[in-house]
Amino acid sequence: MTLGERTGRGRSIAERSLERWTEKLGEPENLEDILALRLSHATWDPFVSETLMIEPSEEAVTEGLESAEVVAADVGMVAAGIRRSVERLGLETVIASEVGERVPEDTVTGDGMRRILEDHRDVAVVVGNAPTAAEKVAEYPESIAVAVLFPVGIGAIEAKRAAVDIGVPVVTNVSVRGGTPLAVAAFNALVDHVSGSAP
Repeated sequence: MTLGERTGRGRSIAERSLERWTEKLGEPENLEDILALRLSHATWDPFVSETLMIEPSEEAVTEGLESAEVVAADVGMVAAGIRRSVERLGLETVIASEVGERVPEDTVTGDGMRRILEDHRDVAVVVGNAPTAAEKVAEYPESIAVAVLFPVGIGAIEAKRAAVDIGVPVVTNVSVRGGTPLAVAAFNALVDHVSGSAP
């Protein structure tokens, strides 16, 4: 299981916290339950999973991750949070905010995600901040293996809905909630589920 802990004390705190959430939510029986548990654990919010969406199905999302050839993170914070999971998959991470350029019609992060999706296929996209990066999922569906989308800010809800509507495998929430903790928790939980090490 990937919870981000690095010390014995950190591991103890993470395990006790997860146990407390498991008592509240019950033992997870499927991917949706695992994601609900991990998102609640990451935010200490029991309601965060109420708008969780796994589309078009748990199987499609799982198969999408298994077929991924590269991971695209919108920003470095997200990449740092998923680093160990990406290593377990044997993949590399490309960070959109680091490969993008200043262009008049987009943000640096949006331009970076566009470049990644134009250059790669079978991409696992993980967005925890930039709506302009998330909106590229609907613009380049042929490049997407799976998307984990929790952007925040202007355009975030629209980007999430567009990804769901286009039919790519996606884990998201169509609400104003988002951010790095949600994106990281969801991706790490998905990797744990695929690898058989989810709680």
